[in-house]
Parts: sequence; C-alpha cells; structure tokens
Amino acid sequence: MDIQESWQPILILGGEGGSVTILGKNIGNTEWVFKKRTNEVFSFKEMDNDQNIEDRGTRQIKKVIKVKPSIKQTMEGTNWEDAITMIEEFPLEQLSPKNVHPFFNKRIWDIVSKRSLSKYKLKRWAKACFPTITDEIFELYEALYASIHTVVLTGAGMSVESGIPDFRSKSGWWKNIDPLTVATVEALEENYDLFHEFYTVRLKTLGGCKPHEGHHILGKWEKKGLVHEIATQNVDGFHTMASSSQVDQLHGSIRTFRCHQCGSEASLDQFINKESCSLCNGKLRPNVVLFGEMLPEQAWNNALNHMQRANLVIVIGTSLKVYPVSQLPQMTNGKTIYINKEVNDLHSFFDLTIEGSAKETLSSVDQLIR
Repeated sequence: MDIQESWQPILILGGEGGSVTILGKNIGNTEWVFKKRTNEVFSFKEMDNDQNIEDRGTRQIKKVIKVKPSIKQTMEGTNWEDAITMIEEFPLEQLSPKNVHPFFNKRIWDIVSKRSLSKYKLKRWAKACFPTITDEIFELYEALYASIHTVVLTGAGMSVESGIPDFRSKSGWWKNIDPLTVATVEALEENYDLFHEFYTVRLKTLGGCKPHEGHHILGKWEKKGLVHEIATQNVDGFHTMASSSQVDQLHGSIRTFRCHQCGSEASLDQFINKESCSLCNGKLRPNVVLFGEMLPEQAWNNALNHMQRANLVIVIGTSLKVYPVSQLPQMTNGKTIYINKEVNDLHSFFDLTIEGSAKETLSSVDQLIR
C-alpha cells in the first residue's frame, strides 16, 4: 500500500469515556491533510455551585467529564493549524497519549508542554513523544526550566565524542603516559623534548577534531537563557567555537602560546617548529595550566562566583579528581546533577546522576526544550 495514499494515526488519546484519534495523510513532500475521529463524545458540565462539599468527597473539582456514547465523528483539516485545533478541543490534562507519530512528535510536544500539566502527566507525554526519554532525562529537563541561574562544569569526557582522548577514563591516555612526568614545569624546564613532543601530538590530534552536537546544544541553551555560565577543565576551546560566550577555561587554552620565561606571546608555528622566544630566547609553551601551577585567577573567581549563585549545577564528563576544580560543585546550595560515562559511589553526593555520554544525554534533553 502506498504510504501517500493511506491515513496514519498522528495522535491517539485515550480516556475512561473512549478515545480520540487524529489521522494524517501525506499528499506529497511535506504536505499533509488531517481528520479527527472520536469513539465517544466528551463534554463538560459545570458542577452546581450550591452542591454540598461533603457530598463531593474527593471529587472537589470545578469540572467533570460527562461521557455519552455516540456514532463515530470525523472532522477534516487541510493543514497543521487545523490539526492543532482538533487536538486542543480536548482536555489533554485528563486524556492519556496512546500513540504519537514520530514525524509530528516535536510539534505535539510543543502543544502539550505549554499546558499546565502535573509533573506525572507531563512526563507521560514526554515519553510518548520521545520513547528514549528516561526519568533522569526528564528530571534534568525540569530542573533546567526551574532554575534561575544554571552553571555547567565540563571535563575531558565532554570532548571525547569530538575525538579528544579522555585522559582519566579506563581507556584514556593517562594510563600509558603519566601526566605528572610530562605536563609539569619540571618537564618543560628539564626535559623540553618530551614536553614539546607530548603537546605537539595533542595539537595534531586537536587539529582533526571539532565541537560535537552537545557543545552546540549548550551554546543554544545559553542563547535561550537556560545556561548562564560554563566553567571547563578542557583546553580545546570547543565551547567557544560552539557559540557559548560565557566560558571560563580553568586550565587555560592549548590554542595560544607564550614564552615560559618572559611571557611574551608566540604563534602556533613557532611552538611546533620548536623555536625559542624572539625576545629572551626562552622556551615556548601552550597557555595551559601545568601540574603545580596556579589556575588563572580571573577565570577561577568568576566560576566560583557563578557556582555560589547557582540554582542548578550540571557537571559533565569530569572525574572530579583534580584540585581545586573538584571542589566547585560543593560551593553551591543549588541542585547538582552529574553526567558521565563512568559513575561510581564517589558521586553519590549529587542530587541526580546520569550514566551516559555527554552528547547523547544533552541531545535527549534538547528534544524537550521548547
């Protein structure tokens, strides 16, 4: 049967009094026509104002649904606006979604999410529209909309799906290369060849990578006023590249360079070519924070200030093993949510933990964003 010639259920609603179905037929490309079919007639009747409260018992509601059997009815529409009218004629607060067509799930969710539904009923609609939504994803979505000031803290796990090695995971670089012997001031000053080779490899790896969907989602959420600050341990600059503007790089940037001795700026080519500083003949280095060095004061103070103001802190892809950044989530009185591929008992002090990748988790939440 040709799908363009068949009517498909766009939305099926069920209730104690029957069911409602919105049907759609694709008539070419993205054009659809719609019709409504009801198995029962749903009507409202105001309760009598002088009805005794004791007689109502637990039915102290302003309106009740009166259902009476009827012949199946149909109503046709030629565009999506007509379909919206058909859908909104019925009490979505009191009917349950039985089926949502995947082509229209976002549009239907946009209608439902604007209604004043209870958390339970809204979550039921969310799962009907997007079957991959979990309780944890829905809780993150609700926390995001409830928060007045949201801060995101990201670590190496945020950039894994961009192709950047996650140095502290079980499969990461650090199990083979001890950072304490390479990413240090001592290595820079006493074993520059090893230091230079290590960061040259990292720069070459970075050259073939770019921000993934999760980075772009955080940038979009900032524009919507849902995210107000990103503090990151990552030095790759992906958050800024993905249009986030409120970003503090707590461990510096691997994309800029300076002389270790006099602090004058240097270029990528100068570092890659292993040149010396043109002013003092000192060794060149990336503007990253090496082990044992102080964090950039302005970035740290700004991140700390945002943490203390936050209603919601979302920690993504960090093991929280590096001091002092590991202390930041404890500086908030707001709700804390932890997202990482590897979750253990050390993260039990968070209000909510979600085990999964950054990109998949943020993409799932973003489906619900109005």
